[in-house]
Amino acid sequence: MASPSHRRSLRKRRVVIVSAAAVTAAGLGAVAFVMNANAGTVDLAHQVLPVKDGWAASGSGTTGGSQADSSHVYTVSTRAQLVKALGKADNSTPKIIQVKGVIDANTDDSGRKLSCADYSAGTGYALAAYL
Repeated sequence: MASPSHRRSLRKRRVVIVSAAAVTAAGLGAVAFVMNANAGTVDLAHQVLPVKDGWAASGSGTTGGSQADSSHVYTVSTRAQLVKALGKADNSTPKIIQVKGVIDANTDDSGRKLSCADYSAGTGYALAAYL
């Protein structure tokens, strides 16, 4: 059986080794954290999907708004802002539209809820005639 002093010596060595390992691990973790913090943020909106990365990458792929300059990057939170950012149907200028919050598309430009009558106005549609 080992003497008490020998057991104490082993215990001290274990404590030293475990402490050194913990300090080393903490230091490596701090280095990785600092490296990640200095890496900068990735602008996902300007990135293009790689080949074979889902439906949007099928065939010749799509560039989305990756070519948008800073004057064509919008953050919208209302339907009116979204419509304005989209532009006319023939506007093919690359743009990035980031949505902040929830947009209720069932409203007019002032935010008023739209009814069936609003949608059918000027179309000649009548519910009674349809039924």
